[in-house]
Amino acid sequence: MNLVTAVIVEGALEQGVKDREAKARYKQHIFKQMLPKMRWMFKTIDLNEDNRLTKKELLLSPEKIRLELEDYMHAGDESLEELFDLLDVDDSGEVD
Repeated sequence: MNLVTAVIVEGALEQGVKDREAKARYKQHIFKQMLPKMRWMFKTIDLNEDNRLTKKELLLSPEKIRLELEDYMHAGDESLEELFDLLDVDDSGEVD
């Protein structure tokens, strides 16, 4: 009985690993599809055209772009600030 249980558990664990790998590949595929549009959005948001975004530029961006970014993030306004903070890896207040 223990052997049967062990085989079932091992199979479930292996399937879990495969599921996580498939999910990661799917997310990567979706991100690659979104990348050109996101680049366009960030270029549009860059008001002074210095190829750097500030949090202020992000929050002052056109509503259509903010809504699209929120849709990508699957959340509301606070998530835009969270997105900026995630992208601002050096805590400079700018994303380049």
